[in-house]
Amino acid sequence: MVYSSSIAVNPVTSNIGLSPQGSNYLWALFGIFALTLLTLAFIAHSRPKHARAFHFLALAVAATTTVQYAAMASNLGYASVPVEFVRSGTRGVTQILGGAPIPPTRSIFYVRYIAYVITTPLLLLMLLLCTGFALSRIFIVLFFAVLATVCALVGALVPTRYKWAFYTFGVVSLLYVLWSLLFPARRSSRRLGKGYHQTYTGGAFSLAFFLLIYPIVWGLAEGGNVIRVASEMFWYGVLDVLTKTVWLLGYLFSVESLEYDAFQLHSGKFTDPPYQDPRYSTGGPGAASQRDGNNARGGPMSSTSAEQAHTAGGDGSRSRTGAGHGGPAALGSGAGGGGMSGTAPTSDASPRAVV
Repeated sequence: MVYSSSIAVNPVTSNIGLSPQGSNYLWALFGIFALTLLTLAFIAHSRPKHARAFHFLALAVAATTTVQYAAMASNLGYASVPVEFVRSGTRGVTQILGGAPIPPTRSIFYVRYIAYVITTPLLLLMLLLCTGFALSRIFIVLFFAVLATVCALVGALVPTRYKWAFYTFGVVSLLYVLWSLLFPARRSSRRLGKGYHQTYTGGAFSLAFFLLIYPIVWGLAEGGNVIRVASEMFWYGVLDVLTKTVWLLGYLFSVESLEYDAFQLHSGKFTDPPYQDPRYSTGGPGAASQRDGNNARGGPMSSTSAEQAHTAGGDGSRSRTGAGHGGPAALGSGAGGGGMSGTAPTSDASPRAVV
């Protein structure tokens, strides 16, 4: 079988490592994630250009996970770390009887955590964009998600009982993330409307449940050496399929049913297409020349004209040509002491609500 050749080409260097059956299982998961990646690529590029933000985030998650499973199925991206607990059977005792050192080493796939550092914040960002959270609040939630993953990696690489200190740091960080998702962020999603709140609530509770199981698997696998490497791959694989295929596609299709403008994801770039919101329909390379034409015809003032009027003084009686008397083109009445006529420029986009 072609999958089994991965172990032959990249032999196991740990005493407790990946089996050929485990490699086959990982190659099957690689196929699932590769299919998910292709599906998301097709869906993303078939949507309007202004409605692809969530699709591109999902695409990045699928691409990273596909590479992760290709590496693990090839028995690459791991380190040999001595176990803290020697268990019966092929979890340590059998290897010691065969001449392995005491304690024997176990394969710790650090490539998994490298992928998690990328994908976990992206999954959370997909959720939090469906709330009224300020960017600073979103940042701190993503930071603690990264910190939890890094702590899990460091703990897995530590051979002594000190690994559980990093495990504790990681669990506490994860609990803060889950609390943020289920309480303040869920309340904030009501600001966008009922449909947004329902979509967020369903996505947040399901993702939080899946994320809460990861530390349990870590404690049984890398932490306590209770289950074999093949069993570790099985449980992590089930969780990854649930979060990065089933949940990802389900949440993405739920978001597609919502009005996109409410997310306030407009970049303001001239390359952005016009939106239904009239505030975003005047962008483009020709917008500047149109505003210049309006100014020449006595239309709304440009920002340069406003600056000139501001520096002209507070009497408000100077005209645009620099004359000292009021006239048809005067910016102020001259009697009010500094009031400029005209419409004040408005912001192109309303800021995200601060919670």
